Amino acid sequence: MLNTAAGLTWSPITAVSKARVVGALPTDQDRIRLALQPLAKKPALRGGAERTIEELYRRADVRSVKWSQNLFRRGLLEIRYDRPVARFAVPSNAILTTRGQIAQTKEPIDALPVVTFFEGAREPAAAFGAPCETQKVADVCSRASSLGIENLSITVQANGAVCLNSGDSGRVALGSPDDLDTKFEKLQEILSSQPTLLSSKREIVLLAPSKPTVRPLGTN
Repeated sequence: MLNTAAGLTWSPITAVSKARVVGALPTDQDRIRLALQPLAKKPALRGGAERTIEELYRRADVRSVKWSQNLFRRGLLEIRYDRPVARFAVPSNAILTTRGQIAQTKEPIDALPVVTFFEGAREPAAAFGAPCETQKVADVCSRASSLGIENLSITVQANGAVCLNSGDSGRVALGSPDDLDTKFEKLQEILSSQPTLLSSKREIVLLAPSKPTVRPLGTN
């Protein structure tokens, strides 16, 4: 029995010869393949997947990684990613995910709304340092995308205030990304009753959502 146990523990015969990967993005498959290679030399009962899992988590938009293998040399990797809710103008391959993570991707992202920053913010990480939190901005982007606003982009200002832009034809001043349930409920109500409002050079001000105002775009 001891010999059998030792054999199973140390013998490369039980190492993974074939692994099935579930959930991987097409552009992430090469990275995953490289991360899995060391497991081909690890006997099943010796573990050793921790380093592989840690390596896979290095991609910022990875939400979860689960690895399992059996004595029949079969392995299963299940990987899940956060959903992207916006992209950045600079760098062009950077995205903001539902959890507020800033990640780089090779996936098509042209359909996502663009997040821009106040003048002087050179990169997303620096702009989000203070006072605006990435998770809150991600929440704004996710909610705004469901409204059907044409040419949607989101601006984060130096004081942390957030604006939704409909191209150059309309704007929604949300103020701080707080009390979003109330603000978006009121915004949905306004747009439902006036669906062309943001295409007519108007700005909806929701700094105090209980008392929203609509004014000509560009009015101080």
